[in-house]
Amino acid sequence: MTDERFDMPSSSTRERDSRCPGARNLIRALRMTGHLVERTHSWTESGTRIHEAVEGKEIDLDHNEETARESVVARIAELRQALGVPVDAVELVEQRLWLRDGLRRVASGRPDKIWLYDRTAVIPDVKTGWGGVAHESVNLQLRGYAVLAYINHQEVERVIVAIAGAHGAKPHPVEYGIKELEQSRQEWLAEIAATNQPGAPRVAGDVQCNYCPAKLHCPQAQEQIPKMALTTIHETGLVVSNEDLAALLDRCGLAKKMVGEIEAEAKRRLEADPDALPGFKLVPGTNRATITNITGVFGRCGQHGVTADQFTGACSLTKAALTALLKKATGEKGKALNAIIDAVLDGMTESQQSAPQIKRASIKEIQE
Repeated sequence: MTDERFDMPSSSTRERDSRCPGARNLIRALRMTGHLVERTHSWTESGTRIHEAVEGKEIDLDHNEETARESVVARIAELRQALGVPVDAVELVEQRLWLRDGLRRVASGRPDKIWLYDRTAVIPDVKTGWGGVAHESVNLQLRGYAVLAYINHQEVERVIVAIAGAHGAKPHPVEYGIKELEQSRQEWLAEIAATNQPGAPRVAGDVQCNYCPAKLHCPQAQEQIPKMALTTIHETGLVVSNEDLAALLDRCGLAKKMVGEIEAEAKRRLEADPDALPGFKLVPGTNRATITNITGVFGRCGQHGVTADQFTGACSLTKAALTALLKKATGEKGKALNAIIDAVLDGMTESQQSAPQIKRASIKEIQE
């Protein structure tokens, strides 16, 4: 597959590049030696389908994808109206734009959409997943898009960026003037220069390692697992301070991802060569029996004195299964199907709140 980025930095890699300057050199070396296995994920493919459907392509989306598409389209429309983007604004869709150092190309980006009017560029960035996304005010990908719109369209003196997400918070537009755009361009060029240094340092962390294709081969990322394992309380009464505990939490996410990456790579190698990893082998998965004829089982239970109420009390119906059932029966999906599901379940469910979960606070929340 052709690399339209020509193995250069991009807006979408800025978060990793800024936090771990040495990642790019490692990724490049692994690709050159053929040791880097590029993996595709179901959520990536789903996001691509939703993006294409948002742009009007005829894509067969499932229910959840259609719901996400409808939410994104609605937010883009609301954003356009709130910002007063005129109907005759020029619209650019997924055009790759380049950042140059002199005449030399050094980085690029491909915004989902740009509206151009009255020396202004508005960039709504589509996000389809549930994962946390950095706020617009500190989002390096959007800042990169702003710079690219500014330098590739000479008439632009103001850029507004915002996230049009299928889930989570509503858009919070951030505006860049000429002074901020020039400063952001210099910051990006300095960041790129740092990644091109032969001895650029590698710094492991949950954010920068999250989508890094080289983390399995990275010593700094691998160190996180033994660091977690060696962190113990040795003396009676010795407690971990709040600061140390926060630092450990920060490592947990990366350690979990590393474990998953190691297991996935081990499985891939054992499938290709059963003798690849001494002391380990692949074994068949566990067989699980599923009751497919509920009506037949109910009839037989009745012969043993089981009442209808007792039988239904022992059965369960997940919302996912109900969704699939109603989707097939009605042919609907997206918000129309959600309305049917809500009507069917009205007064038929019990809610139970799960245990509290730990979540990383956003920069905005910390500042507040």
